[in-house]
Amino acid sequence: NPDLLNRQNLWNQAEQSELKKDGSIKQEARLAKEIEIALPHELNKRQRQALVTELGQSLVKGHGVAVDVAIHAPHIAGG
Repeated sequence: NPDLLNRQNLWNQAEQSELKKDGSIKQEARLAKEIEIALPHELNKRQRQALVTELGQSLVKGHGVAVDVAIHAPHIAGG
């Protein structure tokens, strides 16, 4: 859904899907799950983006979930 490419829209829709008709949260609801992955520092920015995009698309297709990704710059020596 192109509307869900906007992070605010994505999380607003996710929250709405976990609400009952009376506005309370479903007992069994789990809004999100966080997965943190360390990417090899040898990869350049384009390679990191391609790897994460492929992983995200695999999760979407295999599990029917939405994926929100944040890629942080690799740590360099001394910080």
